Amino acid sequence: MNISHTILIILILSLSTEAHSQRRGQRTQMQRIQSERIAFITSELDLTTAESKQFWPVYNEFEKKRNSLLEERRRLLSQFNENMEKMSAAEISGSADRFIALRVEDAQLHQEYHEKFKEILSPERVMLLYLAEEEFRNNLLRRLRRDPRGRQ
Repeated sequence: MNISHTILIILILSLSTEAHSQRRGQRTQMQRIQSERIAFITSELDLTTAESKQFWPVYNEFEKKRNSLLEERRRLLSQFNENMEKMSAAEISGSADRFIALRVEDAQLHQEYHEKFKEILSPERVMLLYLAEEEFRNNLLRRLRRDPRGRQ
């Protein structure tokens, strides 16, 4: 093996290691944010241990479904952005229709889980949940504006 092959292999390995490290860092940051969200909502709702045992599985199920819809919307927008010049009017119309359908599904999901939350929490605490989610999101956005890397 000559020197150029060796340098190329070292370069590929270092880039691969760096990419893996970045993914691990992003995963760690997302886990930290998720832990902060759980602590914040638990505190804001003043959930007891028994209520937490009922509430968090339902909330986590809601978040998983919601994130799936959000990810599909992001993919759809990204595909449109990358391919819009090559798309026919019918394909663009189909993409627009699917985008709105995903928003409707999101609204239906919120309605479905609103009813489930009311089975666990009082209506006042359900509203406190919505307020806490909004407050947490706004605090996170402010924090990210101050430090885009998410460090504290």
